[in-house]
Amino acid sequence: MIGSTREYCEGRIVETRSTERFTVRGTVLVIDDCPIGICPKCGEKYYPAHLLRKVESYAKGLQRGKRAHMVPFFKYQSHRSTRRVSSN
Repeated sequence: MIGSTREYCEGRIVETRSTERFTVRGTVLVIDDCPIGICPKCGEKYYPAHLLRKVESYAKGLQRGKRAHMVPFFKYQSHRSTRRVSSN
């Protein structure tokens, strides 16, 4: 994976670390300092198997997070479906 060339854009995959968000069976996990591969040309991300196993482990509750944060959740509403109230 790292160092390989993508067929789609011919970019070369480089290793980096970043904060990633995963959703596993409805549970949102944010994991800092994830080792991932990324194509600097098109932005496609590659997750190594060991990282995905760790994400699954966190989701199953085998390992507790170091901290928890409340995350606001919003439902997108199209401007077309929003009713305007006239102030006459």
